[in-house]
Amino acid sequence: MSRDLNGDGSDDITVRFYETICYTNWVSGNYCTFGATISFGSDVELYGTIADGELIPAALSAETVLGASVPAGSWSATNGFQIKLIYKFGSAEGLELIYGYPPYAQSMDRIFIGFRVPDPEGYKYGWLDVQLSSTAPRDPADPIKLFPDINGIYLADSHDTPVTVAPIPEPSVTALILGGLSAGGFRRHRRSARASL
Repeated sequence: MSRDLNGDGSDDITVRFYETICYTNWVSGNYCTFGATISFGSDVELYGTIADGELIPAALSAETVLGASVPAGSWSATNGFQIKLIYKFGSAEGLELIYGYPPYAQSMDRIFIGFRVPDPEGYKYGWLDVQLSSTAPRDPADPIKLFPDINGIYLADSHDTPVTVAPIPEPSVTALILGGLSAGGFRRHRRSARASL
């Protein structure tokens, strides 16, 4: 999944999902990985740092404000690096059981990843809302509940406008049903209007 956020014809955010892959090694044991990577276009800046060739997003919470008031040193050029939301589990290095997302996301079920995209008059600020697990307890034997999910991407409409991080709501079942019923009613109304012509 890729998105061009500033209309310049190039992708600014790309999310790739990876199915479960398991490795067996008689020295280090068995372990499996699955998850997602998030890549940014060369001009997008991340609210976070780069360590060992990997983007490390700052842990944002709801109500964090992103904008020109954030110190310039808090933003990192993405330079083709990725955020790796890869979950690992299994036995490795003898009998030690390892599991979890990277350390910056270990204790979170939901993270917000801040970024800014340049436009001709400044920057547009935004964030990704990422669900790391279901509300059920994390169980390495059930990867479906642990697979990361992108709840949404928010980007300000105008440049240099501060934005306040907030969860992107999922549509409720009722809203989906009502939306489907109203679309069906609209279609039926159009057919009957066309038939009476």
